[in-house]
This record gives sequence, C-alpha cells and structure tokens, in this order.
Amino acid sequence: MSRFVTLIPIVSILSAIFCAYLWITTPTLLPYSLQAFAGTTLIYLTIKRVQQAELWHFLPKTNSIEIALISFAFLLLIGATGNTNSYFFALGSLHLFILVLSLPFLTALIATTGILLFHLSLAPELTPSALSALATVPLLFGFFSFAKKQYDEARVGRQLIAQDASEYASLQNEEQSLAVFLQQFLQPKLMLLEELAKDSTQLKTLQSQLSLLQSEVLKLLERTKHTK
Repeated sequence: MSRFVTLIPIVSILSAIFCAYLWITTPTLLPYSLQAFAGTTLIYLTIKRVQQAELWHFLPKTNSIEIALISFAFLLLIGATGNTNSYFFALGSLHLFILVLSLPFLTALIATTGILLFHLSLAPELTPSALSALATVPLLFGFFSFAKKQYDEARVGRQLIAQDASEYASLQNEEQSLAVFLQQFLQPKLMLLEELAKDSTQLKTLQSQLSLLQSEVLKLLERTKHTK
C-alpha cells in the first residue's frame, strides 16, 4: 500500500507531462492551449478555495490531483508559446520550485527529468539558446533541493530546541514540586515523628503518621515514574 501511495505523485506528474505534450503536438488542440491553461488554473484555484486555503497556500498536496493540474498548466503555457523561446519559460523555475518543495527528492528528480524530456521533444533543433535554457533546469533543481535540505535541517533543529526547552521546563516543575513536598510535608512530618518517638504512649499515632508518610512517598514516586 505504501508503494502504491508513493507512486501516485510520480504517475500523476508524468501523465500530466505526457498530456501536455499530446495537447501541444495535436494541431486541432494547439489553438486552444491558452484556454486550457486558464481552465486548468481555474480548477486548481477552485480546489484550493474548497479546501479553504489561504491565498499564500498555493503549494499543491503531494498525493493529489493538484500536482498533475499545476504541472499540466505550466507546461502547456510554456510549450504552446514557444517552448525554450517562450516569454513564459521563466515560469518553469516557479514550477520546479513548487515541485521540489511539495515532493520527496526522488519524485522531484523524476519529474524534473520528465520536464527536460518534454522540452527536448518540442525543440525543433538544439540551438545554443535552447541548450542554455535547458541547462538551467537541472541547475535550478540542484539549487532548490539544496535549499530545501537546509530548510528541513533548520526546522528539525528548531523542533529539537523546542522539545529540549519543554523537557527542561518539565524538569524544573518536578524539582519545584519535590522541594514543596520536602519543605511543606516531609520535614514537618519528620519533626512530628521525632517528637512522637519520645513518648511511648503515642505508638498508634506514630504508626499512623508513618503509614501516611509512606503513602505520600509512594505517590510521589509513581508521579515521577509516569513523567519519565
């Protein structure tokens, strides 16, 4: 089941890339590329609206159709307006950024390879300008992946710091509770027991106080064990 879930974003992205290629290479569909781009974008935004996402929460969910929609829209717009010579080719960087942030490394790498093949298949000839544009794709993928790795490591570090701070605060609370127990209960009880031990007629009271003391100590040990 986990393998199936992992394959969902890979299959959806590769399917979106293939569908964008078929659309652009089909003469009857090519004139409607911009309309398809607008319609796909509208569907994507509608899904986000239904999910009650904020305006800045534009990243797609990993295991959903959102990945396919946003990939199809970007590639359709770029491919239909000139591919590597398109004025919108720079938007491919944004597309790549979204994929790297939204997907695991291997899935993003496969998607990037599919995007490169998409642009190569639409290029009539590999001119120096086309090669220069295509070279930015793996370079940006490496840069975005490195930045994501650094961000993830920093986030884990912040989480560890927060966890340590929480544990330290909990330990301080335990120490304070122990100090209160020693000062307000144990110390007075010990003084009382010391006085009772001097009077042989107070044996039952002494035994009662010892039982109470033992009970409270056991309760404290039990709370400490649960805390650990």
